Amino acid sequence: MNNYVLIARNTTFIYEVLRNDFDSNFPDDKTLLATSGVIDTLEYIEKKQLAVDDVQTGVMYAEIGKCFLDLGCEFSLYYNPFDEVSREDHTLLCFILQLEAYIFRIDTNTLPRLILNAIKTKSDSIKRTIESTQMKYKNGKTPSYIKSQVHSFMNDDFYAGLRKNLGVTD
Repeated sequence: MNNYVLIARNTTFIYEVLRNDFDSNFPDDKTLLATSGVIDTLEYIEKKQLAVDDVQTGVMYAEIGKCFLDLGCEFSLYYNPFDEVSREDHTLLCFILQLEAYIFRIDTNTLPRLILNAIKTKSDSIKRTIESTQMKYKNGKTPSYIKSQVHSFMNDDFYAGLRKNLGVTD
């Protein structure tokens, strides 16, 4: 499994667990998406390589169908209302593409425009991964370690400050 698929798969499973098990803790979809991203990138956040604000900014850009990285280098994935993808699914796709960009920016010394080009090239594969992961979730095939990770984040006092910062309610 390549990193593009792995990030999309994990973030989608996290999103689905949060949406179904903790829906009442999220005042809006922005908070739900940002929390999904924070849980998936927790290692980077704990090492101070990525900030919660970066993840929240990723949500804002995803809502308008854009992916932003560094000095104004961006690509657009505008929502087409006639596409078979719902607005919610489109925002999830754009957000995951944004997370991919952040992670690869941290993990590599690649120029931002090359990262974005690579992610844009893989966007169809990432979209298929999101769709297949959502089907796996509906069929009860969420890995137990992901459920544990999500439940730990949502219930452990250790993460209370992060949850509060994200706007998650108790």
